Amino acid sequence: MTKALLLSLIGIALLMLACETSEEGCLDIGAANFNVHAVNACDSCCVLPVARLDVDLLYDTLNFRFGTDYPLSHTDDTVRILSFSLPFSDFTFNSPSTQYRVKDTMLNVTPQTLDDYFIIESSAVETIGFTDFVDNINSVDCTVGYEKAKLETLQPFIDLHPTIRALEVTSRFYDDSLDVFFVADLAIEIADSVRSLQIVSIDNSRIQLQYEEPIEPALGLPWTIPLSIDLRQMLIGIDSLQTNEMMAETIGANISASISSN
Repeated sequence: MTKALLLSLIGIALLMLACETSEEGCLDIGAANFNVHAVNACDSCCVLPVARLDVDLLYDTLNFRFGTDYPLSHTDDTVRILSFSLPFSDFTFNSPSTQYRVKDTMLNVTPQTLDDYFIIESSAVETIGFTDFVDNINSVDCTVGYEKAKLETLQPFIDLHPTIRALEVTSRFYDDSLDVFFVADLAIEIADSVRSLQIVSIDNSRIQLQYEEPIEPALGLPWTIPLSIDLRQMLIGIDSLQTNEMMAETIGANISASISSN
């Protein structure tokens, strides 16, 4: 082998090595654009799947409509639900062997606080957050409302970035004049009386949604978790003779039982 040919081969090898060590790309194997040839991780280029919650508000077996008269159980009263607000947070996705969390986190506190807060006000599809796994999901754990202790660690709320979704929860459900968090907000009309109900506690707020048919996320594609809220179940036990405080306590005891994976 001549010296010129040897130098040429060395040059080609060095060039190939330089290209290999400098190629950037997505190194997250759960992303749609995972690049098996990349050596260096790119800056925020990964396309991660979005987990969504498909919420269906019902009244027993009926499609729910705000402002419609519905019968109350065990009374002669009817009820109109005028508005309804309920946060969800703190999601864990469970396969038979592993637990997963969303990827988007707030970095302004230590330890990091997951920013998977959002508010349900109607039948809708809500984004939970980005995920980086491909696995069969057979159950989902989540908090109905929020964990008060976690939310309190974010104070003072004025320091939160306006894009952080936890800020919406705190601004909607925190009464700074009373230093109280509401975990749900409901306006109903019963016996010609409009009641504004602030729910301050929910029994068994940590729930699990179980699915007989596994949910199968795909690389880079949005995937959806179905969830139903039966507002008839939520209102069981209230009547027109109760105070707002009594109604709020009864509803708080019913909320978790009114939520299902159907």
